[in-house]
Amino acid sequence: MAPFSQEVEPPQNPGRFRLSGARIGDDLELSVAGSVETMTLKNYYTQNHDWQVKDVLGTVRGLDDLLADNATRNASLSELDRLREAYVGGINDTAITDYLGQGYTPQADGSWQTFPSFMVSRGGWDYERLPGWSGYVPADSSWYGFSNASWYSTGRFDLSVYSSDAAEITPADFLNPSSGSWQQVLSKVQVTWDSQNHSDPQQTVNIVAGSYQYSASEWTSILNNALLPLGLSIYDFNFNGIDVRNVSMNGLSNPYTSTTTPTYTHQYTTTHHVGTVLSIEPSDGTGYNIDTTLAVDFFNLAILPTTLNVLLGVHTLDRHLQVIEGGNGDNLIEFSNNEINIIVHAGAGNDTVNGGSTSYYGEDRYHFSYRDYYTPSPRAFLDGGIGDDLIESGFGADLIIEGAGNDVLKGSGGQDRYIFLAGQTGIDVVLDDAHNFDSSFGRWWNYLQQGAWNDWYSPVSNWDDIPRAHDFLEIEAVNAYEKEVDWASLYDYGGLSQVIPPDSAEFGEGVAPSDLSFAWSTEAVEVVQMQRNEWGYGTFYSTTRWHQTLDITWQSGAVARFVMPNPDDVHGFGVELFKFADGTQLTAGQMVALAGGYRGLIEGTHGNDSLTGTSATDWIFGFAGNDILQIPAQTPFNLL
Repeated sequence: MAPFSQEVEPPQNPGRFRLSGARIGDDLELSVAGSVETMTLKNYYTQNHDWQVKDVLGTVRGLDDLLADNATRNASLSELDRLREAYVGGINDTAITDYLGQGYTPQADGSWQTFPSFMVSRGGWDYERLPGWSGYVPADSSWYGFSNASWYSTGRFDLSVYSSDAAEITPADFLNPSSGSWQQVLSKVQVTWDSQNHSDPQQTVNIVAGSYQYSASEWTSILNNALLPLGLSIYDFNFNGIDVRNVSMNGLSNPYTSTTTPTYTHQYTTTHHVGTVLSIEPSDGTGYNIDTTLAVDFFNLAILPTTLNVLLGVHTLDRHLQVIEGGNGDNLIEFSNNEINIIVHAGAGNDTVNGGSTSYYGEDRYHFSYRDYYTPSPRAFLDGGIGDDLIESGFGADLIIEGAGNDVLKGSGGQDRYIFLAGQTGIDVVLDDAHNFDSSFGRWWNYLQQGAWNDWYSPVSNWDDIPRAHDFLEIEAVNAYEKEVDWASLYDYGGLSQVIPPDSAEFGEGVAPSDLSFAWSTEAVEVVQMQRNEWGYGTFYSTTRWHQTLDITWQSGAVARFVMPNPDDVHGFGVELFKFADGTQLTAGQMVALAGGYRGLIEGTHGNDSLTGTSATDWIFGFAGNDILQIPAQTPFNLL
C-alpha cells in the first residue's frame, strides 16, 4: 500500500469528487460515495435542463461536466483508494452536518465559524406638551445598553498523518489533544452598522374635569321639597354611600357636565445599532476600544466606528481524522479507549491493530466496547496490509480491510464492514463477537423459560438467562432499551433489523456469488461471555470455545473463514449480510443455504435429557441437568 496521499478530497471542496451518477431508463440517479442516500432526477435524459451543482462554499459546476470529471478520476483510483476516500468523505459529512446544526458557516479557507455580535441600544420615553396646557409634563427619559456576544466558535475538519515503524505505536505518539479549546484573544474586528428603529403608538394623556348643576346641599333641599307632600324626607332613604348629587328621584335628576382637556403626548421608542462582523484579525492596537466605553457615549458618536479593538472569547472545536501508517516491521498499533476517527495502514509485517477496550477480570483478559448512548461512536478504517495481521476494531461502524496474508479480523459492536478485495490472498478468520455489554440496561430474558417477557425488575428464576441468540433457526431478543423482538429467522435478519446494526462482508469488484465455493470447518476462538445472577447483574469472563466456521473461497488462494455463532452466544454475533459489487445482497441465512451441508443442531433442556446424534455432523448442546449423549458409530464429526 502506498503512503497516504493528499488526493483525498480537500476540505475546501467537500463532496465534489464523490458525486456519481447512474442512468436508469430516462432518469439519472445521483449518489455520493460514503453515503447511502440517493437522489433521482426524473426524465433527465429527455428534458432539456441545465443542471448545476453548488457546494457549501457556493462553488458552481455543470452537472454533466462534474460527473464526467469524477468518472475519469475515480477510474484512475484503486478500489481501496475509493473506499478510503468514501470513508474520509463520510467523516467530513458528519463534521459538516454538526457544524451546520450549530450555526457555523463555511469559510473560504475550509474552516467553519460562528461570529460575535455587537449591538448598542437606546430606549426612552418622549413627552410633548399640547397647546393650551400649562400644567405638569414629565421630563423625557432614556436608557442605553450594549448587547454584545463577545465570543465565537471556529473549527475545521482536520486530517493529520503519523508514520512510524516502531514496534509499538500508541495514542501518546499521535493523539492530538487540542481538538477543543477555549481562549480569550484581543482582536481587531471589522464591522458594518445597521440601524433599527421601533416606536410604540403615540398616546395622549387627558385630564377630565366636570361638575353637577346643583351642590349637595342644594340638591338635598330640592329632593326634600319634592318629598314633603308625600310625608317623606330624603333622610328616610339609605343611599349606601352614594353621592347625593347623583341621586335621581320622582323624575328629578341633577345634570352633570364634563370637560376633557388634552395635556401632553408620550411615546416609547427603541433604536438598535447592530454591528455585523466582516472580518476578525489579531489586534494591532488600532480600532475603537469598545470594552471600556459606556453605551451612552458609543451610541451618541456622530459616526459609529467600523474597526473595533475588542477582547473576544474563542471556542475552537476541530473534527479530527488521524491517519497512522506503519512500516515494514511487526507493529502493534494501539488506539483503544480513544474517541477518535482513525485510518490505519499497518503496512508490511505481522501487525496487531487494536481499537477495542481491554479489561481484566481475575485471570481473564477480554476485549469489549462500552457504548455511550449519548455520543456518536467514532469510526475506523483499518487496513492491515501485507502480512499475517490481527485487527480488532472498537464500537463504531468500522471498515476492516483484509490484506495479503493470513489475517484475523475481529469486529465488535457497531455496523462493521469486512472488505475483501481482488488480488489479495490468504486465509482470513472473521470473528465478529458483537460485544456491547451494559450493566444498567441490556437485560436479557429467556422467553422459553419465563413464558413471557418480564419487567426488568423481575428476578430470573435461574442463572442461564443469556438469550440463545443464534440457533440458526429462531431468535428472540431485547436490545439495551428492552425493545422486544418477535421470533424470527436469524439469518433472514428480519427480527434483528431494529435491534442490532448489521455487519456485512463485502466482496470487491469482479467477485460474484457464482464465484464462491464453500466448506464447513471449526475454529477455537476466544470470546467474551457474561454470567448473570438471579437479579440480572452480569460478570464478564473470557473463554476459548469451539465454533463452526463457514469457509468461503472467493478466488484462488483466498479464503474467508467466518466464525458462526453458537446457540448461546449474544445477539449480533457473526456477520449478518454478504454484499457484492454488482449490488447483490444475501443474508447469512441465504449464504448458509447456498453453501449447503449445514450441521445439525440438537438441543436439550435444563433438565435430565437423553440426546442422540445422527449420522450427519451434529452440534449437541445438553445445557443444565444430567444428560446422556449418544453418538452413532461412523459419524464424521460431532461437537458436544
